[in-house]
Amino acid sequence: MCAEKSEIERERERVAYHEAGHVVVFLEYGWLFEYVTILHSQVSGDQANPHVHSPWLQSMLEREDFAVRELDKVIMIRLAGMASERVRQNDWGPLAIEDMRQLDWMRCRDLYEETHRISLLDATSTFYPLLKKVQNLLATPSLQRRVEAIAQELLKHGRRTGDQVREAIEAAETSPRTSSCERGPAPPSRGGFGHGAMG
Repeated sequence: MCAEKSEIERERERVAYHEAGHVVVFLEYGWLFEYVTILHSQVSGDQANPHVHSPWLQSMLEREDFAVRELDKVIMIRLAGMASERVRQNDWGPLAIEDMRQLDWMRCRDLYEETHRISLLDATSTFYPLLKKVQNLLATPSLQRRVEAIAQELLKHGRRTGDQVREAIEAAETSPRTSSCERGPAPPSRGGFGHGAMG
């Protein structure tokens, strides 16, 4: 029988799966990131919150010749944490809401003229097709296994570099599955998103 987890442990797990979702989509597109962390402390100038650190993506967004065709990928990376939470727990937490808020200031929002100043709720509706697409992507067994491997590494170490993430994925793809207690609850069915479930 699995031991009951505390509220702090459950929230830490949610954060790990959220950040792992971002990383898996980064890797699916072959895009670069330096590290991913679930730590809240400030170390050597890092951001204070859990995040995927990618100067490469930031510099790409700031380029004048940023390709609009890459826009959906950028948005899907931003939504991947939310989608990962949804696939795993059928719910969204504070980090998912923050990701939606950050779509308000990302340069990509300027490229959607009519959605430049929409509310958080409207953003959920506007980006719903991409949210659904990334949820379905992350619900595939092969990517679920990658999310699982990355989340477990983050829960164990707090922070992982891009190389360490790739090593963890390789190890997970060549090793037998762990028990359900170690993995946590099975993800819910791949049903659609409800627009009111952001709390």
